Amino acid sequence: MDDFVKGEFFQGELYIDIDEANYKAMGYKSFNLCTIIMSLFNKKARAAISKGKADKIPSNLKGNGLQNGGVLVVNKGGSEILMDFKQDNPADHVENSDILKVLGIKDTEGIHTSGSRTSLASGADMKKSE
Repeated sequence: MDDFVKGEFFQGELYIDIDEANYKAMGYKSFNLCTIIMSLFNKKARAAISKGKADKIPSNLKGNGLQNGGVLVVNKGGSEILMDFKQDNPADHVENSDILKVLGIKDTEGIHTSGSRTSLASGADMKKSE
């Protein structure tokens, strides 16, 4: 977590789902060793690994590397789901431009909207990162 914060990959409040209760409630599943090994033969995964190395994004084997992820975007107030994306492959991700689109935000500032990953979560058993 410290490396993520120091890397400034996300600007804003960051919460940690300590018990992974939100992942479970949203139906996220974990990969298994076979899935991870097979993904290394996937063109998309190899491209993501190469891009991370080219962008000099450090990596480590800390944390739960088998936990899949995704993106959940809700409207203000949380009454409507605008996007619900779950990874099928460890290299799967949603482009930031697609997230801006579902939020109705135009990228008129010339902001680079691909590559960086931002994750938002909320829930009762969340811990705010210091």
